[in-house]
Amino acid sequence: MRLRSGSATSAFALTSMLSAVAVSLALAGCNAEPEPIIIETPAVTLTPYATPEPTARPLPTARPSPTPRPPTPTARAARININTAGPRLLEALPRIGPATAQRIIAYRETHGPFTAIEDIQNVPGIGPATFDAIKDQITIDD
Repeated sequence: MRLRSGSATSAFALTSMLSAVAVSLALAGCNAEPEPIIIETPAVTLTPYATPEPTARPLPTARPSPTPRPPTPTARAARININTAGPRLLEALPRIGPATAQRIIAYRETHGPFTAIEDIQNVPGIGPATFDAIKDQITIDD
């Protein structure tokens, strides 16, 4: 028996047919050697489907950080007067919590008004790092 490729017979159908023939021969009690089955198939060349090339997207660029602006007259007006500010206003400053705000008020009541903004560093708990964080936001002027 010879089968040629290109017929409508698929490999699965061919396998099923061969199994059916073998079962039929076994049930019929046939002990004869079955005729060998030769399947001729042409060489098949597989070509992969073309994959689309990825589109090049521009890489995101970092935006330059804005340059700090010099304080404007309205920004100066928004400064907190450390000689008159209450605890809530003092707590609005960076690195100043309730305890430090109370120490500023206590220092001011004991020693009198600050004569320079740098004098706030005499308050326990306010060192150079805290002063650097608040110096542009405080004033002693009305």
